[in-house]
Amino acid sequence: MYNLMIGIGAIFGFLFLEREIKRRGIIFETDKRLYYSIIISTGIGLLGGKVCDLLWHGDTISLASFLSSGMTFLGGFVVWAICFAIANKCLGINNAMAFNLLAPSIALVHAFGRIGCFFGGCCFGRPVGGNFPGVVFPDGSLPAAHWGNDVTLHPTQLYEAVALGCIFIALKPMPQNLKISFYMIAYGICRFLLEFLRGDDRGSIAGGMLSPSQLICLPLMATGAFIFLKNIHAPFLRRKRLFDSYNEKA
Repeated sequence: MYNLMIGIGAIFGFLFLEREIKRRGIIFETDKRLYYSIIISTGIGLLGGKVCDLLWHGDTISLASFLSSGMTFLGGFVVWAICFAIANKCLGINNAMAFNLLAPSIALVHAFGRIGCFFGGCCFGRPVGGNFPGVVFPDGSLPAAHWGNDVTLHPTQLYEAVALGCIFIALKPMPQNLKISFYMIAYGICRFLLEFLRGDDRGSIAGGMLSPSQLICLPLMATGAFIFLKNIHAPFLRRKRLFDSYNEKA
């Protein structure tokens, strides 16, 4: 079910991206190079997410541990973003256009991915002081092995999926030059707060006061806020030509 939900999310994410590419009138050559950049950076980002998970849990990096380890989204996202920016630069793609264009699809794919996490039993929450809104995971699952059988836990995977769905809806009508920065701020806040409800092993760095994910959220939100404030006062004509000027250049 985890793989199925990731697959469904990827399909819907790419369909939405194609819709935006056609709606914005992006020329075919730019469209093709953008997909090359997405494929290259996503592959490296997935590897980065697994390496970050090993580092945060203090595991030895080896082929066996790499194959058996989990994956952290935020670590992979940072690696993906760096690789995506470099690939765009090498392929002659405008980074502002590419990141803003892709922001809604990132939120959409991630939302389906978190539903997959719920079915897979990973990324679970802490015990709930009652029955609602908690869930009891079956015997043999990761949450049951960690907290014991018949323990009602916060379905943090579904909390995050709903939050990401709301972010996706909010991004659709937003000015094009503000989308990636809004995503960074909104997801950073959401993830920072949800970390307090997570009940799985969060890893430890910097003394363990905050989880590694929370520490990444702080610069993520700060960077998003800087980009948002920088672009929110941009003239309307500049926003409108974000795609047109690049298409003419390409």
